[in-house]
Amino acid sequence: MTERLHDVLNEKGATQPDLAAKLVLQVRARAAAAAFGPGFGEAALENLVASIHRRGGLTPSLVLRALSVGDLAFFEAALAQAAKVSLANARTLIHDPGGLGFHSLYRKAGFPEPLFPPFRAAIEVVTQTDYEGGENERARFVERLLERLLTFFDHDNAFTESDRAFLLARLDEEAA
Repeated sequence: MTERLHDVLNEKGATQPDLAAKLVLQVRARAAAAAFGPGFGEAALENLVASIHRRGGLTPSLVLRALSVGDLAFFEAALAQAAKVSLANARTLIHDPGGLGFHSLYRKAGFPEPLFPPFRAAIEVVTQTDYEGGENERARFVERLLERLLTFFDHDNAFTESDRAFLLARLDEEAA
C-alpha cells in the first residue's frame, strides 16, 4: 500500500520527492503499528526502500529523518539498499559495538561525511530510548526521542536548518 501511495504521489506530481517519502513513512509506520505490530513485512519494507531509491528519493536527509522518529527498520533497510549489501549484513555493521562497521557501511552508502555524527548519535538515542508499546506509547517515545536529539545537537549545529525544522515540527505534532 505504501509503495503504491509513493508511486501515485510521484506520478501525479502532487508533491516533492522528499515530502512524498515523508508521507509514505508516516503511512507505513501507522499501518504497521495499527495492523501488524513489530516485525511486519521486512520484504515489503525492502521493496519500498528499493522503490524510493530507484526514484532518487533515498536521500541522507530522508534516512536521518526516519531514524530521528524511531524508524530503525527503515534506516537499516535504507543503508543496506544504498550500500548494496544484504539487510542482515547491514544490521550487523550498524550495531557493531566498536562503531567501525557502521562507519564503513555509511561510507559505502555514499552518505556525506559531515552527517555521520548526527547519524551515529541518532542510532544511540533510538537504541537507548525505551519503547514499551502501550497505548499512546509511540507518541511519547517519538517525543522523548526528538527532545533528546534536539538537545544533543542544539549546541553543535550538526543538523541542517531543514532537518532542525523537520524535527521541531514533528515534536510539535507529537505534543499536540
